[in-house]
Order: sequence, then C-alpha cells, then structure tokens
Amino acid sequence: MEPIILRLPASASRLRRWMSAAFLVATAGIAASCSPYSTHALATPADTTFDDRFRGRWRAVADFGDSLSFARAEVATGLGSVFTFQDTTGRADLGLRFVQLGGSWFVDAQIRPWQPGTVSPDNEANLSRHKRDHFIMRLEFHSDTLVAQPFCSGCLEDFHKAHPGQLGLKLKSGHYFSDYVLTDDTPKLRSFVAKVAGVDSMFGDYGFQFVRDH
Repeated sequence: MEPIILRLPASASRLRRWMSAAFLVATAGIAASCSPYSTHALATPADTTFDDRFRGRWRAVADFGDSLSFARAEVATGLGSVFTFQDTTGRADLGLRFVQLGGSWFVDAQIRPWQPGTVSPDNEANLSRHKRDHFIMRLEFHSDTLVAQPFCSGCLEDFHKAHPGQLGLKLKSGHYFSDYVLTDDTPKLRSFVAKVAGVDSMFGDYGFQFVRDH
C-alpha cells in the first residue's frame, strides 16, 4: 500500500471548516473529517500488547501548510505511549494502546487531559465532546515507516446494513460534520475488528504516514 500524504482543501471556505474539524481528528492520527470512532476501548490495560518495532519517536509526514507546528508519536511501551499534535490553534495529546487482532496491529488513541487555555475555544469544545471516545487505526509497518489508517465510514455503514446485528453503528450529528460511532462493547468490538483486520477495503483512503524522527 502506498501511504497517502494529506493536503489541504483548495477552497478558502472549506479550508476554514476543515482546519477547525481537523484539529480533533488529526490528533488521533486521522485527517479525514468523518473518521469513525468508538465509545468503547479496543485495547484495555489488561489486553494491550506491544511490538518493539514501534518503539521510538515517530514524526508525521503530512502537508498542513504553515499551521502545523508538529505531529509526533513517542512510543515507549504498550501503555506508556503518546501522540502529540500541535498547530496554530492549540495542542492535544493522546494516550496510545496497541493490540494485535486478526493478524494486524491496531492502535487505540484517547485524548488526554489538557491545560485550559492551551487550545482555541472551538477546539476545546471539540476535545471536551470526545474526551471519552476511542479513535481506532490499523497500523502497517514498513521498515522505518508506519502508516495509520482509520475505518472507512461508508464501508462500516454498508457492513451494518448487510449484516444486521453484527455491528453496533450509529450516525451522530456534530458541530461541523456527522460522525459514525461504533457502539459495541469491547469484546464484540474486538471480535469485529479481528474479522475485518485483513480486509483493505474496510479502511479509509486517508491516514497518516509516520517516519522515524532520528
């Protein structure tokens, strides 16, 4: 799979809307404005696993223009890792947990508490709305490169319609866009993720490419 380098929308009006929404989703390693998230954890402290290949400092390769200060991941252990995203509107940190399911590696990212006043009011509202949510991405490791991909919203919706009762999914209206929300509890969520882990079409065309930050 060729990693995708993300670029800003050309339209000025779309750019303003995108940047306000992208702060939240980019903190989770996602730069698509309608990437799904889960109300339950995929990886809990009890079942988190780890691969030493992930250890180290990783820098996101993405074109966010002059707004981006940095986006990087500090990976130490399965429970002691963090992703940090900072741009001109503020900074956010997410705790990372890793788990292997269905032969693929996944990361479960959750927003960490932030200091008041360190982000803009709009972004602080976004972070507050999602502070209990889990952003799930499939990881692909290529030597000194990591690619993180969220689920494809439309593919989840198609699966939900085609297989009633096998996936908890709802559409939740947001301030800037509508979110697809995975609602299954952790055991059922893990079972679903393991089933589709190797199905490339279930994952979005957007994602972050990370390279080692030596």
